[in-house]
Amino acid sequence: MTSSTEPKLLIDLTNARQATALNADSILHRMQIEAFLERVSEVVGRVEGFSEKLKQCGDTRTRSVSYERYHDVITLHGKRGSGKTTFLLSALELLQNPAKRIAAFPERFKNDKNKDNNDSLNGLCVLEILDPTLFGLHEHLLLSLLAKITFEVRSAVKNSERMTLP
Repeated sequence: MTSSTEPKLLIDLTNARQATALNADSILHRMQIEAFLERVSEVVGRVEGFSEKLKQCGDTRTRSVSYERYHDVITLHGKRGSGKTTFLLSALELLQNPAKRIAAFPERFKNDKNKDNNDSLNGLCVLEILDPTLFGLHEHLLLSLLAKITFEVRSAVKNSERMTLP
């Protein structure tokens, strides 16, 4: 028996054939997506401190061994067709769109005491998904990832130059 305070879940079977980002009322794995957002928020929260520690290292020869290393990897496991891509698309859309994130999890992201977490997620750049199953024979995952990062950095530089011009 469900409680009246639990959000109702609407499953639209017309979209069941291909992976798409779901609306907040259609997310099956709400707890997992909220845990994902919390984990990303923790990682983002450590960036400033990590950057300061790198600056304090000074000597570039010792830099590679003198700072803390973090191993922040989030993996998705599941059988074919279990909804991994749908989960990922939904989670990434929530990272990109603060309004959708607040609408999906108002109790988590709308409170003033959690404002820092919400603000830290607002500045993220979400890259397109890399699907290794769609790679050609001679494509490399790392090179594709670096190309996407380069594209985003160049776009950000161009946008900042446009904003500074009178």
